[in-house]
Amino acid sequence: FYRALFEGEKCLGIFSHLQITLEQFSKFFNSSSIDSKLFLSPIGLGETTYKTLVGVEKEYKDNNEIYFLFTSSAQHNHGNLISRGLVSSLLLVQMLLPQYPYLKFVFRCWRPSDDTLKKMGVDCALLSKAEQNGKVLWIQGFISESEQLSLFKQADFFLLPSVNLHSVSIMQSQLAGAIPVVSDTYGVDLYVSDGLTGIVVYGVKQNIWYTDSETGIPVDDHSLLTLDLAHNMASQIKDR
Repeated sequence: FYRALFEGEKCLGIFSHLQITLEQFSKFFNSSSIDSKLFLSPIGLGETTYKTLVGVEKEYKDNNEIYFLFTSSAQHNHGNLISRGLVSSLLLVQMLLPQYPYLKFVFRCWRPSDDTLKKMGVDCALLSKAEQNGKVLWIQGFISESEQLSLFKQADFFLLPSVNLHSVSIMQSQLAGAIPVVSDTYGVDLYVSDGLTGIVVYGVKQNIWYTDSETGIPVDDHSLLTLDLAHNMASQIKDR
């Protein structure tokens, strides 16, 4: 069905901002007709976003606080939070805060229940204390785009140890001067060079992605994101 759709005359072009995606597309369909319609189309940020974030100077923070930012959509999607790297980010809180009390963590997403957090391996007592002391802040519900961008302007580090690539979020953080902390998932190397334009932690490509035996292309399985892997990535961030 899809081969006929893409080979048909009504399909004029197939675009991706990742060369590897086009290569996988070509390999999957093995069609010269489809190959002729594949185009690399780099993406960027909108004019409003660019004007808002370019040339941002970090504001002085009381007590020399260092802000870590984690963002996700406002939808109550447990799986989305997990795949975006919430577990590693929360584990990082309990690894760093006891030793470095001047850190602050801002989570732009809904807060999971304590029962859910415990299953993630999170120390809820420590987290609760950090919330009471203002060291962990949850921003839940809807906020405007300008408010979202202002979070990047304030952040020193942007936490995104995710299963999949989130290009726009990475570009927003870089433009605002917030150092992106990302996983080694497919496509991230187009945006982040470890130690130069961000921090890369490893394990996602090896543990979450595998080559499908029938198609020969990489496939991700979010169920393979174990607590051990999340803890390992948090430890890598801590060590960096």
